[in-house]
Amino acid sequence: MTLQSNVAYTLGATTIGTVTITDNDLPVVSLATTDGSASETGPGTGTFTISRTGPSTGTMSVGIVWTGTATSASDYTALATSVTIPAGQASVTVTVTPIDDSVSENAETVIATLQSNAAYTLGVNTGTVTIKDNDLPVVTITANDLTATEAGPTTGQFTVSRTGGTATALMVTLGWSGAATATSDYGALATTLTIAAGQATGTMTLTPVNDAEFEGDETVIATIESNAAYQVGESTQAKPPSSSKMRLVRVAAHHPRSRLAVRVAVGEPVRYSVCWLLDYPPCPCNVGS
Repeated sequence: MTLQSNVAYTLGATTIGTVTITDNDLPVVSLATTDGSASETGPGTGTFTISRTGPSTGTMSVGIVWTGTATSASDYTALATSVTIPAGQASVTVTVTPIDDSVSENAETVIATLQSNAAYTLGVNTGTVTIKDNDLPVVTITANDLTATEAGPTTGQFTVSRTGGTATALMVTLGWSGAATATSDYGALATTLTIAAGQATGTMTLTPVNDAEFEGDETVIATIESNAAYQVGESTQAKPPSSSKMRLVRVAAHHPRSRLAVRVAVGEPVRYSVCWLLDYPPCPCNVGS
C-alpha cells in the first residue's frame, strides 16, 4: 500500500507498506505418457512427462513406483524410483529404453505410478509405455502319434510348437512328402496350420485311406516351410508311418536255404503258406490259418 499526498496532511518518511499473503494451496503434480510406444528395434524409447503447477522457484522431488509386465534391467534399463523437477522448470521427462534381447515374447508394459507426498497434490498419477518385441518365434514340428493304420483306421498326429509370446495367432506353412500319396493313401492335409491366440501348439491329424491294395509301410513327412513370421527350428521334420492294410513279412527259417513267407492282413485272421526250399526233393507246401 502506498500513501497519497493530500493538503490535509504531510507525508512522513515511510509511505509504502507491504503485506505478504502466504498461499495454502499445494502444487498439483501430474504424469503424462508423451510417447507410449517403445520397441526393441533401434531401440525405440518411450517417454513419461512429470509436471507441476504453481511457482517453480524451488526444486521438487517426486516418487515413482514401476510395475507392468516388462522386467526392469532385463526388458528395459532400470529406472530411478524418484525424479527431481529442477528450480525454474515446471516439468521433467523420464525415458524408457528397451533392452534388445534374443527372446521372442509378447509386447510388454512399463507402468509408472506417482507416489503421494505432503509437498504436493496428485493429479493424473499413472501412465503406460508398451515395449514391442522384435524377435521372431521359433517353430518346430514333432510326430507325437507315430503309427497310423488303414485298419480302423487309426490316425497319426503332428504337433507344431512355437516359442515366445502367444498373444496373437500364428500361421505356419507346411510341406508334405514321403512314400504315401495324398488322397489315395491318406486324406489330403492342409498346407498351413494356425496356432490360435493364447496357444503355444497346434495339431494336424493324419487319417489313412483304407484301400484294397497290398503294399508296404509308407511314410508321410511333414516339413515346416520358411516364413517371414517365424524362425524354423532344428526339429523341422517328422515322419509317422502310414501302415498299409496288407504287408509282406519275411522270416528266416533254421536252414539257410529255407524261407518262410507270411502274408499278413492287418485286422483280419492270418493265412499263411510255408514252402521249404531244401537240397532234397521238396515237400508239398503246407497251407494253414
